[in-house]
This record gives sequence, C-alpha cells and structure tokens, in this order.
Amino acid sequence: MLIPSNFGFLVLRSDGFIWDDPLYKVQTPISVEDLDLLRSYQEDRLLGKLPDDTALGYRKYEKLVNLNVLVLVNSERFADESKVMDSWGQLPNLLRNYVAASRVTSGSARISKQAHDSALYEDAEYFGIPKHCWELSDEWSLETGPAVSLSEPFGNREQEILSQISRRRRSERFFNGPYVLSWGQLSTILRFAAGYHDIPGIGGEHVHFGTVFRNAPSAGGRGSTEVFVRIGPGIDIEPGYYLYNPRRDQLIFQAEIDTPEEWEVALSGQNWVTDAPVHLILAGDPQLISWKYKSLNALKGLLLDIGHVSQLVLLMAECLGVRTRPVGLFLEDRLEKILSIEPSRFVFGVIIALGKPHSKV
Repeated sequence: MLIPSNFGFLVLRSDGFIWDDPLYKVQTPISVEDLDLLRSYQEDRLLGKLPDDTALGYRKYEKLVNLNVLVLVNSERFADESKVMDSWGQLPNLLRNYVAASRVTSGSARISKQAHDSALYEDAEYFGIPKHCWELSDEWSLETGPAVSLSEPFGNREQEILSQISRRRRSERFFNGPYVLSWGQLSTILRFAAGYHDIPGIGGEHVHFGTVFRNAPSAGGRGSTEVFVRIGPGIDIEPGYYLYNPRRDQLIFQAEIDTPEEWEVALSGQNWVTDAPVHLILAGDPQLISWKYKSLNALKGLLLDIGHVSQLVLLMAECLGVRTRPVGLFLEDRLEKILSIEPSRFVFGVIIALGKPHSKV
C-alpha cells in the first residue's frame, strides 16, 4: 500500500520546488512532471482509484517512492505482533537503536517480535533478570569523577503540596469494576493537561508570534499531542471513542465503543486496566513538528510532548482523587482500525486508565 510520507513536505524555493525529508536529511528537486504525478496520486486517492494491486501502484508511482514522497507499507493488518518490530525495514534509526540496546542481534535486515522477545527471555534465564546499576553497586559503570552530595531540600507551601501529591500517586489496577468517574473530574483533567491557557480569540495575553500556548509544555509551542478518549460504563456520557478539541473545550465523537474483550486484546491482554471507565489515548502528530525539528529530533520532540501531557494528567488526577494507570504496551494497528485512522498518521505514546474505586466514592 502506498501512503504519503509522514515526515516529508513540499518546499517552494526561488529555483523551484524541493521535497524535504527531515527524517533522513534529504532534499530532492521536484520537477513539473513530478508535481503532475503527485497531483494524479492525490486525485486517485481522493476518488478511491488507487490500484488494489500494490505492485501496479508501485509501478505507476515509482518515481514518487524513489523521491520519498510516498512510502510503501505492508497493507496487511498486524495481529499479535508489534508494528514496530514487523516494519523493521521502515524504522527510523532511533527505534533500531532501541532494538540494538536490548541486546538482540540479527544477521538479516528484519526481525520479528517473537524473535526479539525470545532472545530477551533466553538472556534473562542465563544471566538473570537485568538490574538497575544502582541496585548492584554505588558505582556507575561509566567513567566518573568526584561526587558532590545534594543539599537538604528547601521550598515553600507549593513545593510541599507538589511533593505530597507525587508521593501519594500510585498506579491502580482496575479489576472487576464497577468504577465511576464524574464528568467534572474528566473535564478538569482534560482542560488542565491538554487545554489552552486562553481560548484562541479571547484575552490573548499568552499569544506570542501567532502561537497560543497550551497548558502542557511543547517543543516549539507546537502542541503536537492529541488526546483520544475511550469512555465506557461508569461516567455520565454516551460510551464511545471521542477526540478532545482544546479550542472548543469539547469531546467530538469518533467511533462506537468496542467490547471489553476486544479492548483487552488491543491492550495486549493487560486486563488490569480494561475495566477502567475512561482511557486517555495520547497520540503525537508528526506533521505538526517534523517541519521545525529535523531528522530524529522531530520524533524525540514528539515523545517529549506526549510525556508532558501525560505528566499533567497524572498530577491533576491525583489532585482530584482519581486513580490512574499508564501503560505503553498496546497494539497500534487496532487503535488505528477502531478510530478509522490512516496507518502511521499518529505516533501513539501512552494509554492512561482513569477511574476512582467505587468503594471510595
């Protein structure tokens, strides 16, 4: 299947158009013929006329593939295997480095999740489960110099409140509900974590060079994190999948709710979060940030943005007495299918289960 490159974009210069691919730091001149071919692809895609046969589509648009304007992806849906591992040939270097750092090697250019996991388990059985370096010794394994001890902590009332919230927060396991969450609690968490300082067009004291800043810090003020909300039983709103619109401070309906069994599969069998009444799905939009931060810096900025939003979700939830459980293990392809999102349109970072145990309400 041919899809547009997430990380590339057209740039108009004095000498004509170029295709800028910041991921691989490549800039390619685009001829008039190339532009006509790109328009043809866009029309075919809009009208649903792209060839069903991947080989035919590749031959028709081979030039755009060679220019990295289009990318060729496997059109088969992934089942129980990670899309990251199954798409080895298309991975950015940062994700390849993750695989290498986990001590898995392969003579081929492709590695399956099953082979990756098997190698990790074999290592754990032979060498024992890896331990953090500070559990083994007071010494760091890298070259070090003299040590300097920190001073006694100091602060004010705000620091003490934040410290108490941080110490109090725990990850909840949601088993055999029902759990409840009020509409007000959810609204406050979303507004605080992913909303704006000021609604655009109102006030405007935080507007700077055309940017209206959101509550979560963001690389370049891009606000690249979108929040999808899965609402199940236990909250006063129709169950389903929604998208949070920070500009209007609204939830926009996206899809019907799936069954608990289907949702558990999407969560890779993690049944301790399935029963939560609300799940926040945090997804980064590469198109918002890749033009500004080139190459892998764009991906790192995207993950940093997701981290900022998730941090505020956890802190505000704890302030409101709402238990949370963030998880990073889930099947991206199932989320894309549920939400009817084009493959690779978003980078899904974390899913946060929200809910207050009913015995404490």
